[in-house]
Amino acid sequence: MSVLPPSSQPPSGMSLSGLSRFAGAPPGLLRALEAAMDLRALRAGETLIRQGQPVDQEHGLFLVLAGQLQVCLSRGPGQAPRCLRELQAGELVGLAGLVSPHGRHEADVIARSAAEVAHMPRGAFLALYQGRDDISYAFLRVVGAQLAADLARVDGALRGAVASGEAAPLHELL
Repeated sequence: MSVLPPSSQPPSGMSLSGLSRFAGAPPGLLRALEAAMDLRALRAGETLIRQGQPVDQEHGLFLVLAGQLQVCLSRGPGQAPRCLRELQAGELVGLAGLVSPHGRHEADVIARSAAEVAHMPRGAFLALYQGRDDISYAFLRVVGAQLAADLARVDGALRGAVASGEAAPLHELL
């Protein structure tokens, strides 16, 4: 993974206002997020996050700007990972690890294609979130929208399994 060099102009992918996840977000939130993030480029097959990896300055919150990434669970030595879903532009990655009590990422995130992500270190996230109520509330709305979309996806998988008569452990349905 490479950190892209800073420039005097924000990169085209760094305009958060163009991503549906941030539609209607206050301009102050968008400016604060853009200022706190750096850009990273990934090659196809490159791992962005490893399951169990601590959330730290290097591995905080990521926003997919371009390309496709996969979320996969490691299943043990000699077993292929179980890929749960694909991530597209506008989706946040690393939220669970960022807010979990043990501060570790819950799954691997691997680039399926060349990709570009914006990264916010954990410290920057906490400073932004704790610093201003208006920004923390607006960001909470963005996170809530992603969590609602994730729940809808899980609900659809469960309903499909019940309708087809499949009995599978929950992690197999995701």
